[in-house]
Amino acid sequence: MKRTASAGVLVAVSAIVAACSLSEGASRPTLRTETGLAKPAVGPPLAPTPVPESTLPIVDQLAEVTGARWVADPHPLTGKPIIFLSLTVGRPMVRSMLDIEGALAFLEAYRERLGVHEPLANEFEGPTVTGPQFNGCIRYWQHIPGSDVFVFDGYIMIKVASDRSIGFIESNAASGLESLDPNPRISPDRATEIAVAAAAPGSNPELNPPVLGVGAKDPEHPVLVFRIRMYDGRSRSIDIDANTGAIVAMTNEDGTGPVLSPAKSD
Repeated sequence: MKRTASAGVLVAVSAIVAACSLSEGASRPTLRTETGLAKPAVGPPLAPTPVPESTLPIVDQLAEVTGARWVADPHPLTGKPIIFLSLTVGRPMVRSMLDIEGALAFLEAYRERLGVHEPLANEFEGPTVTGPQFNGCIRYWQHIPGSDVFVFDGYIMIKVASDRSIGFIESNAASGLESLDPNPRISPDRATEIAVAAAAPGSNPELNPPVLGVGAKDPEHPVLVFRIRMYDGRSRSIDIDANTGAIVAMTNEDGTGPVLSPAKSD
């Protein structure tokens, strides 16, 4: 049975992401649910499904394990697949639509293919869960191992269908966090000074307090940054390298704006 038409994969993916998306602030995420529908997994535990050792593309590996047909969409910078959509219904892989532990265990088998070198439990926590009417999405948030410094917009998301099959996976995860030092070398105040001088010289913009996190627009080269949001007639977000003071990115809050190479340092 087809889950969606084979044409317009990106349209289908966009619809799922929109249904699963939630408004998230810059603060450290905590375990929470939308509409309070998260419940413990029910039903007997499923026997672990062995993942075959394979050099096949991940979509073929997913097909072997789940019994469904998969397609993938690549990251715009790296070209590596990061979005995976099941076009047909596969076998049940978890105990319920809201089986947080079971879904993470399913993803663990593919973590290297999803760009994560450490065990997922070391880098992901605080899942946001949406109930069945929001398509049963579970989003796990990424952080530097052993710290509470999170990756801005860094997550792995999985959609579990009502029949307990896997319908969708998205990896917006950064690689190499295990070697990233979570301790900044410049102060939040210095980062703010650099951001204002670069984005709003001579003005007195409204500022949100700088937030320490990981910038990963290029997921293979994550950078520890202070993110400063400011308003001076328009809303902007500026990422300042927390070690060198370089401007990593300057983006309008409507999502437009260039990604800048490090150009100014402390």
